[in-house]
Amino acid sequence: MAEAAASGVARAARSLAAAALLLGLGACSTPPRTIWTKEGVGQEQTRADQRDCLREADNFNFLVQNPADQSGVGANAATDRQVDVYRICMQQRGYSQELVPPKQGQGQNQD
Repeated sequence: MAEAAASGVARAARSLAAAALLLGLGACSTPPRTIWTKEGVGQEQTRADQRDCLREADNFNFLVQNPADQSGVGANAATDRQVDVYRICMQQRGYSQELVPPKQGQGQNQD
């Protein structure tokens, strides 16, 4: 009986080690990022358009914030709407998002 219990503990330990390894590997991978692209537009103009759209999204967020909402739910919803306003602004200017896979050996500190 003691052998069966020891075997079960060993199996559980191996399962736990495998799960920890998978979680560790998942944390090390860099997710793909997206960039805004528009044919015929250079980086300088893209950055200017991004700044304008960020400003527009910030203005929208300022208008819809409810200071009486202390739960944080309203803040999360406002942030989601702010992201939507930014995305729509960039799309209205003719930009589209393109997935850029991470380069081999690069960390997560990219933009």
